[in-house]
Amino acid sequence: MKYLSFFFILFFTTPVIAQLEYTPQFAKLLEATDVILSQPLENQYKKKMIKKNDLFEYHYAIKKKKGDLEIRYAIQPWKSKPEEVNKVPHITTLNLVNTLASNAEDSVISYHILSDKELQEHYNADWGLVAYFKPKENFSEQRHCKMLSLFSEGKGIVNVFYLFDEVSEELENQKFSIMFGKSN
Repeated sequence: MKYLSFFFILFFTTPVIAQLEYTPQFAKLLEATDVILSQPLENQYKKKMIKKNDLFEYHYAIKKKKGDLEIRYAIQPWKSKPEEVNKVPHITTLNLVNTLASNAEDSVISYHILSDKELQEHYNADWGLVAYFKPKENFSEQRHCKMLSLFSEGKGIVNVFYLFDEVSEELENQKFSIMFGKSN
């Protein structure tokens, strides 16, 4: 009986370690672009329902159970829009930031183009940009957005939106959670 009590306590106090399930559509997009996504543990995040809006369509979203961090993913495979994705990813990305950023007078947009070293070591990408901005209310109710945009020739563009009110350690922890695979 003593051992049974021990196993009962051990079983119910151990955190659940599992991955969140992707939607079939999102799984196909990950495969089509050879994107590797290291999701946070399920016991820390939950899937968030995708809200349709007129500004931009994203494909998958998760939200931290404790805290305000929400992460949204949007993927454009190489063959889906050749005139945009294949030739000018920087223009596509800058247009997206301009679409999603607030037009309020006190809004500021900050850009950081990733170095070749960062791109190769952490993302296996050909081009990348991080943008910080205040999102329009009909895109997110959060006060801040950190957008990571990565491009790999022959694969496509991945946009990750980190939406939050207060900067947290978790935001930094998610910094390298996505990359393109090594195969071409």
